[in-house]
Formats: sequence, structure tokens, C-alpha cells
Amino acid sequence: MSVDQLFGKYKRLKKDLSAAYSQPQWNAALVDRLVDEIGMVEREIAMRAPPGMAVPMARPPVAGLEEARGADL
Repeated sequence: MSVDQLFGKYKRLKKDLSAAYSQPQWNAALVDRLVDEIGMVEREIAMRAPPGMAVPMARPPVAGLEEARGADL
């Protein structure tokens, strides 16, 4: 998948996430899946994008997050 295609997928996922959040009652499984997919697409863009190209980031990285995943946050 090209960087342009990845950006298109990223925009669609963000739109879907906004729609999911706008519902009166959130579907937690859908929101979790979309957030995970957005993260995967962001990483893929970061790996493939040419140096100096702006890369989307839904949220800033958190130091030690990988270690904390097992704990209740």
C-alpha cells in the first residue's frame, strides 16, 4: 500500500472514529478496534514516508506505555 493510500485509510478511520464517538452510547469494541487500526496505519506511514514528510499521530507516545499495558490504566 502506498503512502497516499495509507493517508486515505487513516482519514477514513479517523472519520469512522468520530462517528463512533458521536453516538449516544459508544460501542467500546468498535472504538478499540478503530484506535488500534489507526495506530497501525500511523506506524506504517511513519516507516514508509520519505524523510521530512509530516506524519499523523493520533496521540503523542507515552514513555513506558508498553510496560504499563499489563496494568490497569
